[in-house]
Order: sequence, then structure tokens, then C-alpha cells
Amino acid sequence: MQVRYKVLSEDETTGEVAVKMVTETYINETDELIHICVNGETIFATPTHPFYVDKLGWTLARSLRAGDVLVLSNGELVTVEWVQHEILESPIKVYNFEVEDFHTYFVGENGIFVHNGCGDEIPWSSKEVKSGAEDLEKGALSVTVTNRSQAEELFLGMYQGDGYVNTSGWSSKEVSNFYGSRGGTYHWDDTFDSNGVLQFHSDKNPDSKTPHLQIHPECGKVIRIFFGA
Repeated sequence: MQVRYKVLSEDETTGEVAVKMVTETYINETDELIHICVNGETIFATPTHPFYVDKLGWTLARSLRAGDVLVLSNGELVTVEWVQHEILESPIKVYNFEVEDFHTYFVGENGIFVHNGCGDEIPWSSKEVKSGAEDLEKGALSVTVTNRSQAEELFLGMYQGDGYVNTSGWSSKEVSNFYGSRGGTYHWDDTFDSNGVLQFHSDKNPDSKTPHLQIHPECGKVIRIFFGA
């Protein structure tokens, strides 16, 4: 692939498909690859390359899982059969490119819809969500976004592939009794009682009045994504 080559591209907002020009090429190195099997074809991608998942939006390759539904160049949908994460013995060169206007293209024989990634970065829906993602990457234990859909976008983009179990509606005791611990779980705290306090929260809890998504890593401290404050 070279600058000025033309590729098929799509505007994710309008659905317009058109031929667009390659404006930049990149050569990087990676010691990890994600193998994604679709329709019997295996696609190899870097962990942070964004794929478009139907009804979810842009999702990093490392967060894809079997059953996710991808979009093809002809508008049809196809289901991911399996995903494998490979750690290489030594780094290899990988290639990417930037596409004018829409910043997207299609890969493989099936024509799977992917983003050029602007250097392998996920294209978040807004500056606010991107800022939240950057803070979480730096180790922040809480961030605030505008609404639930943005909180969900952050979770799906950053944690979807890590095997977290949704325990929304369960008490802490129920989760610990069933799973042995709360590690590896997440839940939505967005249901209020008649006193305006979040379910399963004491009114003395500083987080009891603001809806949030709470993530319990296997190791480390609890992470909260607040929204709708």
C-alpha cells in the first residue's frame, strides 16, 4: 500500500461507501497479534486496531470475542467465529495507513469494516470519552462522562475482552458468595430507591447519589465511570 493508492471506504455516520485515497502509511512493530476468524477466513490485527461491531461501534481487536457481529463492505453482517491472542517470540513489522475523509477501509476477502485508527488509536465518539479513556490508561480510578451510553462505550472499548461478568442487580454479598470474590465483575449502579439513593448503597456513601458503572479488576482497586451527574 502506498500514498495516493485508492481503497473502498465508508462513512460510519451516513453509510456512504466511496473510493478514497490513502494519505499516509505507517510502519510499526508489535510482539502481539490478534487472530480473528470470520466466515472461515482468519484476519490478523494488532491488539489496538479498531473493528466496527454492529450496534456497539468501534471496538479494539483485543476486545473482540466470538459472537460479535461485524459489518462487511456490502452492508451484510457476519459473526466472529473465534478470537485468539498470540504473543510473539520477537517483534515483527506491521503496516497501517490513513484514508482521506472517512478514515476507514475494508480488510480480508470478506471485506470487514475497520478504522484506519490514526496510528492504532481507537476513534472515540467524543473528546470527553477520549479524555476519560486516557485518564483510565494512566491509572485513574474514576472518570466522569455525560451519559450511560458514553460510560458503556468506555467499558466496551477498554475492558470488553477481559472476561468481566455483569452482576448488575446483585448485592455485594451475593456476588462474593456465588463467585468467591468480586474480582472480574462489573455492575451498573443506576437504580435509585424512593429516597434518591442508589440501590445497595448507604446514604452516607459519597457515591450513593451519582449513577455509575463499577468495575472490579481481579487485582487492583475498584474503577468507577460516573455519568449523568
